[in-house]
Amino acid sequence: MSRRHKKKKGEDIQLNLAAMLDMAFQLLTFFILTFRPSPVEGQLAVNLPPPVAITNPQDKPKEDATGDGAGINPFETLNMYVNANDAGEVTEIRVGTRTLSRGRLDERQVGSLSRSLGEFFALTPYERVQIIADGKLHYGELMKVIEVCTRQKLTNGEMLHKISFIQQDEVQN
Repeated sequence: MSRRHKKKKGEDIQLNLAAMLDMAFQLLTFFILTFRPSPVEGQLAVNLPPPVAITNPQDKPKEDATGDGAGINPFETLNMYVNANDAGEVTEIRVGTRTLSRGRLDERQVGSLSRSLGEFFALTPYERVQIIADGKLHYGELMKVIEVCTRQKLTNGEMLHKISFIQQDEVQN
């Protein structure tokens, strides 16, 4: 005689999720605590080429061989000097001998700097800004200056996209 097991109605199989979650957190903790990044992942060394003058502002734009003026190259670089204090904050921004901003870069100074740069771009067909930054300048402060530069419009109506920066110590006087 064979016995048959009858299923009891209302009896469901249940999984104990608490034990599975406990094991998942133990594994996660183990991997977090034992992870050691290699030195290559921990740092990013960037070797940039030395700064080279793009154009000389004193040179006149040259016409092409046809002489019709269509080949005039208005490509000029606006050199901005950014000085910093020992805390790495901006103390002065100037173009040539003209001071555009003096003191910390708060909202008022950023607006004033933006207007002053707008005047430069309205008068001269600059296509590039080269920021010559003090070696003590913090990255966040440099990014504020770059952000102001990227909001400028060129004489042809396009937004400024060509921005470069070098450390002031590397510039030869």
